[in-house]
Amino acid sequence: MTVRAPSGRAPRTLQPWVLSVSVVLLTALFFQLAVGRVLDPLWFARPTDVLALLAQWLTGGFIYPHIATTLTEIAIGFGLGVGVAIVLAVVLSSSALLARITMPLVVAANSLPKVALIPFFIFTLGVGIESKVVQVALNVIFIVFLNLYAGLTTINPRLRESLALMGASPFEILVKVKLPASLAWLLSGMRISARYALAGAVAVELLSSNRGLGFLIAKATAQLEPAQLFATLVVLAVMGFAITYALQVLENRVLAWRI
Repeated sequence: MTVRAPSGRAPRTLQPWVLSVSVVLLTALFFQLAVGRVLDPLWFARPTDVLALLAQWLTGGFIYPHIATTLTEIAIGFGLGVGVAIVLAVVLSSSALLARITMPLVVAANSLPKVALIPFFIFTLGVGIESKVVQVALNVIFIVFLNLYAGLTTINPRLRESLALMGASPFEILVKVKLPASLAWLLSGMRISARYALAGAVAVELLSSNRGLGFLIAKATAQLEPAQLFATLVVLAVMGFAITYALQVLENRVLAWRI
């Protein structure tokens, strides 16, 4: 009897993206067949109708001003939130007494539902971009702050003491040791908070806006246009994935030296 030598090749498995695409296609097929038969077309749209509307938006240029509006609100609010979070984390991590006084207030503020503050921001800042930017920043600040603060406070205190004994100033220790050592915490917080930044901008647009993706969702809901609603949701999903993926690539490249 002849025994075949093992080839040494492991059995191939399906790539994760293949499974993800398969799930999306199967879901789309279900809705395509179910709408009008099982699902009420007043509330649901066929994927072919959604794709046709998306193609019309992209070729006609209808969607681009709305995407630009939402992206502008996210970019400004995200930058503001990250900047404030970095300052707070650096200040509180440098003073144990100040941290003990302030951290309970930070935890209490973070536990407050951010969506509950939207009417207040609209009343005080108006229906312009300002209310959206502040809401986005608020959704970002606490996540980035708590991540960076954890990174700054987990650095070995003996290392800081040794550098201080060698004549390093607190600023030099911050720039050359603390911030580089906690960079992974900062980038992780930025990546996690990106999805909440998008949610914050859309939430305010739903209530007070005449442009933006949140405005399109509110308009589609009011006019009972399911194809427009689902088309906007597709745009939001793609936008959220692109932002998160870009931040993940940035994180991998900046931290490539750790590999």
